[in-house]
Amino acid sequence: MDDLDYIYRGWRVWFAYPPIPFRGADWQATHPDFDGPEDNRFVQGNSRIDVEVAIDEWIEENDEGEYDRKIRQYAMLTYIVAFGLVLVGVALIAFGC
Repeated sequence: MDDLDYIYRGWRVWFAYPPIPFRGADWQATHPDFDGPEDNRFVQGNSRIDVEVAIDEWIEENDEGEYDRKIRQYAMLTYIVAFGLVLVGVALIAFGC
Protein backbone atom coordinates (compact mmCIF):
# COMPACT_ATOMS: atom_id res chain seq x y z
CA MET A 1 0.00 0.00 0.00
CA ASP A 2 1.07 3.57 -0.56
CA ASP A 3 -0.31 7.10 -0.23
CA LEU A 4 -2.95 6.32 -2.84
CA ASP A 5 -4.07 3.08 -1.18
CA TYR A 6 -4.05 2.89 2.62
CA ILE A 7 -6.04 1.89 5.72
CA TYR A 8 -7.93 4.46 7.83
CA ARG A 9 -9.74 3.26 10.98
CA GLY A 10 -9.89 -0.23 9.50
CA TRP A 11 -11.34 0.93 6.16
CA ARG A 12 -9.45 0.54 2.87
CA VAL A 13 -9.08 3.94 1.18
CA TRP A 14 -7.85 4.37 -2.37
CA PHE A 15 -7.53 6.94 -5.15
CA ALA A 16 -9.80 5.81 -7.99
CA TYR A 17 -9.64 8.75 -10.45
CA PRO A 18 -12.49 7.67 -12.71
CA PRO A 19 -12.26 8.90 -16.32
CA ILE A 20 -15.15 11.38 -15.99
CA PRO A 21 -15.22 15.12 -15.35
CA PHE A 22 -17.03 14.68 -12.00
CA ARG A 23 -14.33 14.75 -9.31
CA GLY A 24 -16.62 13.83 -6.39
CA ALA A 25 -15.63 10.17 -6.51
CA ASP A 26 -11.86 10.36 -6.93
CA TRP A 27 -11.33 8.90 -3.44
CA GLN A 28 -13.26 5.83 -2.29
CA ALA A 29 -13.29 3.63 0.78
CA THR A 30 -14.86 0.37 1.91
CA HIS A 31 -15.44 -1.17 5.32
CA PRO A 32 -13.38 -4.31 6.08
CA ASP A 33 -16.58 -6.38 5.84
CA PHE A 34 -17.86 -4.72 2.66
CA ASP A 35 -20.04 -7.21 0.77
CA GLY A 36 -20.82 -5.77 -2.65
CA PRO A 37 -22.91 -3.03 -4.26
CA GLU A 38 -25.93 -3.40 -1.95
CA ASP A 39 -23.75 -2.89 1.15
CA ASN A 40 -23.85 0.69 2.53
CA ARG A 41 -20.33 0.44 3.97
CA PHE A 42 -18.87 2.40 1.05
CA VAL A 43 -18.01 6.10 0.93
CA GLN A 44 -16.49 8.41 -1.65
CA GLY A 45 -15.35 11.99 -1.98
CA ASN A 46 -13.24 14.40 -3.96
CA SER A 47 -10.31 14.30 -1.52
CA ARG A 48 -8.78 11.95 1.01
CA ILE A 49 -9.93 14.28 3.81
CA ASP A 50 -13.53 14.15 2.54
CA VAL A 51 -13.39 10.35 2.60
CA GLU A 52 -11.87 10.22 6.09
CA VAL A 53 -14.59 12.59 7.37
CA ALA A 54 -17.23 10.41 5.69
CA ILE A 55 -15.76 7.31 7.38
CA ASP A 56 -15.81 9.07 10.76
CA GLU A 57 -19.44 10.09 10.21
CA TRP A 58 -20.40 6.59 9.09
CA ILE A 59 -18.80 5.06 12.18
CA GLU A 60 -20.54 7.60 14.43
CA GLU A 61 -23.94 7.09 12.78
CA ASN A 62 -23.67 3.30 12.80
CA ASP A 63 -22.12 2.93 16.26
CA GLU A 64 -19.00 1.27 14.93
CA GLY A 65 -17.08 2.82 17.82
CA GLU A 66 -17.01 -0.71 19.23
CA TYR A 67 -14.26 -1.56 16.72
CA ASP A 68 -12.08 1.28 18.04
CA ARG A 69 -12.77 0.28 21.66
CA LYS A 70 -11.71 -3.30 20.95
CA ILE A 71 -8.48 -2.12 19.32
CA ARG A 72 -7.67 0.06 22.36
CA GLN A 73 -8.49 -2.80 24.76
CA TYR A 74 -6.26 -5.19 22.82
CA ALA A 75 -3.41 -2.66 22.82
CA MET A 76 -3.75 -2.14 26.58
CA LEU A 77 -3.77 -5.90 27.22
CA THR A 78 -0.65 -6.26 25.07
CA TYR A 79 1.15 -3.57 27.11
CA ILE A 80 0.10 -5.18 30.40
CA VAL A 81 1.38 -8.61 29.32
CA ALA A 82 4.65 -7.13 28.04
CA PHE A 83 5.15 -5.21 31.29
CA GLY A 84 4.47 -8.37 33.29
CA LEU A 85 7.06 -10.29 31.27
CA VAL A 86 9.62 -7.54 31.91
CA LEU A 87 8.92 -7.72 35.65
CA VAL A 88 9.37 -11.50 35.63
CA GLY A 89 12.66 -11.12 33.78
CA VAL A 90 13.91 -8.52 36.25
CA ALA A 91 12.91 -10.72 39.18
CA LEU A 92 14.72 -13.72 37.70
CA ILE A 93 17.87 -11.67 37.19
CA ALA A 94 17.67 -10.08 40.64
CA PHE A 95 17.23 -13.38 42.44
CA GLY A 96 19.75 -15.24 40.29
CA CYS A 97 17.35 -17.84 38.97
